Amino acid sequence: MATLGGILRGIGDDLAPGKEAEPYRAWVRSLLRPAMKELGWNPAPGESDDRRSLRSLVIYTLGYAGHDPEVLREARVLVKKYMHDPSAIDPSLTTTVVRLAAMQGDQALYEDYLAHLMNAKTPEDHDRFLFSLASFDDPALLIRTIQYAKSGAVRAQNATFLIGAVLRNPAGRPATWNYVKEHWATLSNNVPEFAGGALVGAAGDVCDAAARDDVESFLASHQAPASQRTIQHTEERMNQCVDLRSRQEAGLASWLQGRRSAAGQ
Repeated sequence: MATLGGILRGIGDDLAPGKEAEPYRAWVRSLLRPAMKELGWNPAPGESDDRRSLRSLVIYTLGYAGHDPEVLREARVLVKKYMHDPSAIDPSLTTTVVRLAAMQGDQALYEDYLAHLMNAKTPEDHDRFLFSLASFDDPALLIRTIQYAKSGAVRAQNATFLIGAVLRNPAGRPATWNYVKEHWATLSNNVPEFAGGALVGAAGDVCDAAARDDVESFLASHQAPASQRTIQHTEERMNQCVDLRSRQEAGLASWLQGRRSAAGQ
């Protein structure tokens, strides 16, 4: 399930944008809802760690790749309970719930996340909520996360990876990449050398030709906090993804249409 979940999320991010997004999400929901029904939200007494991990993976993939409305709604309910009482949900679901709840979260929930991480009782809980700020899908909130990352309130090494996580979020990528370009000098000057590759790698986490060309052109004309080898690897990844999309996008669209036709939709 870990392997399948990664593939399903990757297809949704890279190969099924635009008009194919919802048909693809509907197919993911049809694939995983039976497993979700069997697993449920609550572990049974004496349940194994493997089954708890399986539940978390199914729920996360169903919520992220399938945008399942019931899963996302329940995640928001549970994260509110968790922030009030950490024992309210099973520990195996905590990170999954925090990330999924953020996906369609509004400004009020964003403020709750900020307040919670600032008063977190453990480093693990602090980082869980900190990096989930990159999971919101409102571009304005994602830009706010970048601003927060470079405000000095976040440790330098975490700031780079937080900005990278924002850039990897497809929901706000055009707006956040434009913001990063506008503030590149400030960001690159304050990025620890060991973490520079994370920022450059995230900038290249795109899968369409126009975005790829923009990233390549920008990196070619601006000093980047990463080695030439890292930049080269980033460009190779972009080219591979653009090539994959050019070869598979039409086939995926046709396959999804066939599924809809077979279902009488």
